[in-house]
Amino acid sequence: MKKLIFIPFLLLLTYPVGAKDFTFTIPNKNTTWIEGHSYTIKWHSTIKDKICLGILIGGKDKGFVNNCNTPATKGSFTVKIPSGFVSGFGIPSSNLCRVAACLVSKPIECFYSNYFTISAFKPPKIDNCTKAIKDFFGFLNHKQFKKAYSMLSFADYVMTDCNGEKIHFPAAGDFEAFKNRFSKTVEIEKIEDMTDKDTICSALSTVGIKTFKVRLIYTDSHTTQTLYLYLSKDTNNDCRIVNISSNP
Repeated sequence: MKKLIFIPFLLLLTYPVGAKDFTFTIPNKNTTWIEGHSYTIKWHSTIKDKICLGILIGGKDKGFVNNCNTPATKGSFTVKIPSGFVSGFGIPSSNLCRVAACLVSKPIECFYSNYFTISAFKPPKIDNCTKAIKDFFGFLNHKQFKKAYSMLSFADYVMTDCNGEKIHFPAAGDFEAFKNRFSKTVEIEKIEDMTDKDTICSALSTVGIKTFKVRLIYTDSHTTQTLYLYLSKDTNNDCRIVNISSNP
């Protein structure tokens, strides 16, 4: 991988210019890249020019990842995400990452991918959603908060239920707030799949979101709590937690 070079003009434009001539296919909104691994950026373009490729994280410019000698019509470029690329900012992951392609002949003309996720940790491989729930609380009980956090969804879900009401499952929030919320040790008393029950609006299952009712016992106080976990399969067919609520 070429040395990352900080180029300020990557941040000048915050919208795609001439997007019809240059379209990213990978990464997309369902993409998650892990630090230390190599991935191929893919796109379609008819532009007769060379491009500089860079990666943005939120408002932070991480610089170009190629030597600015890649033909726009080539359609792909492989890049290795170095360790610390995201975690170096003190966060375990970011879902505000984008790839930018800027024309060499006209540097202020740039094209942007959809937002995607770069994480310092690879989400654990999970066979099914019930096991995912058990693994999630198991990680929490062993204070493996980063592993548990990596099982959350970094996508933002907005839909309308069968009553016309808006349903919003926001992307995973602040990591420290997550740790504070789930700092107590629990035992799982019961996991019940509520997906096909009459009380659950069919809008969720229609888009592939499964609903589970989980009864927990706090080991320090022996009190109980019921949580509703909403899970969905990601592109690797693993169950990912899209929302956790005390209300159905």
